[in-house]
Amino acid sequence: MLVAARVCTAAVTVLLFSCSGPSTRGPSRQASAGSPAAAEGPPAATRFAWPVPARVAVHETSTLAGQDIELRYFLDITNAGGGALRVAIADVAHDRVGDLDFSDPANHRLIATMNAMRSNLPSFLVSSAGAFADLQGTDRYAEQIATLAGAPLSAVDIRVLEQELLEATELPWAALVGHWRLPRLPDVGESIVVHDSPHSWRRWTLEQTHDGGAVEMTLVRHDESTPGGEVAPEVMTTINSNDGIANVVRYTVTERASVLTHPRNLMPQRASSELQVKVWLEGQETPLVRSDTRRFELRFVAPTATGSPENR
Repeated sequence: MLVAARVCTAAVTVLLFSCSGPSTRGPSRQASAGSPAAAEGPPAATRFAWPVPARVAVHETSTLAGQDIELRYFLDITNAGGGALRVAIADVAHDRVGDLDFSDPANHRLIATMNAMRSNLPSFLVSSAGAFADLQGTDRYAEQIATLAGAPLSAVDIRVLEQELLEATELPWAALVGHWRLPRLPDVGESIVVHDSPHSWRRWTLEQTHDGGAVEMTLVRHDESTPGGEVAPEVMTTINSNDGIANVVRYTVTERASVLTHPRNLMPQRASSELQVKVWLEGQETPLVRSDTRRFELRFVAPTATGSPENR
């Protein structure tokens, strides 16, 4: 039942389209010429410094599980106490979901449900440095999914859903902020490579700088299976839950991300992420392949008018 959960939490579509039939965690490790910023030159390191409270308008275009999705929403940033910030997704409006006819009145209820479920995704906490910390309210969201599915969720379903929720929140946050939290900003054209393990690495490149202090950066991260090692979280949401992690022989995970942001505050203007996961299962020569793309355009519009959504 939750075979389709990945798009359910990302666009709430496949679950709704497939209720009658079968259907990453990403890394949490981030002025004009003559103006003071230009005169000082780029900072030595990037720094997360979003205004709080704040409201950020986001236009997202994605291809998830083979479906083209376009939506608009807001990120509401509020103080969560203890130095942490709460980020909530609000006022979601889907403009496109695959071939769904938005002009057909027969689909309006489905569209309204998709908007409501996406708007009710659990909020998440980030540290004062911009690191993804924790999801809030996952149990309540799981109850809503079970109600839509018309049956209780199994332990496997819940485990997959939890990973789906992380991918629907942490992966986008990584593309916007998390990937670009760097202790040292590379020079233009320079790459910085970090090896997290013999089979896992990340490479950042500063592509160019702009007047006003903005920079364009790219990231490539790669992870692959190791004998006896843990399975990457993205693998769980790629395979059919009926196959099981025990049947995974090997896998590769590759992400290519880019951003136009300000290193002094990590307030991005646009960002993108292309994720490809290949999984070889026992007894199968051809791998399962998952290719997701996400593109974001952002605009910081205003401080939030409401308080922190404690129950989300």
